[in-house]
Amino acid sequence: MIVSGERIVYSGAAAKRILGISASAKVRVEVFKFSVWVHVKGSRPTFISKRAFLNNFAEWRREQSRFLSATQWLDTPQRFTVRNGVKDTAYVVECRENLLACTCEDYSNQIDFFGRGCCKHGYSVLSKIGLRSLSEYLETVAARRAA
Repeated sequence: MIVSGERIVYSGAAAKRILGISASAKVRVEVFKFSVWVHVKGSRPTFISKRAFLNNFAEWRREQSRFLSATQWLDTPQRFTVRNGVKDTAYVVECRENLLACTCEDYSNQIDFFGRGCCKHGYSVLSKIGLRSLSEYLETVAARRAA
């Protein structure tokens, strides 16, 4: 499958989560200017707002971050190793002045297509430092700079 910014946000998997249907359901998604047409095999097609997909995009990553473990580096406190014990993977997240940079593919895709982003590993770090969103992180950094 070709990866694109549109496919990352307006995916069949996201449509299934939004509609609360089985991950194995057959879904076709078509993106229009203001909404997304979703056809679930055996059901009538429906339109879902683009806003619902955008909300799901962040919430899904935030939800998935709950299953990860972030550990701060002792010698470089702005760096964290984020581990997924189930998949036995680890990624490095670095807290920078204007972003949380991660070594994972999802983060790389978000940067390529949107110029910014926050993956589940970034959300794990945000949770570890007591924040909920990237915008909250950026506000905190800006407030520290201004002080």
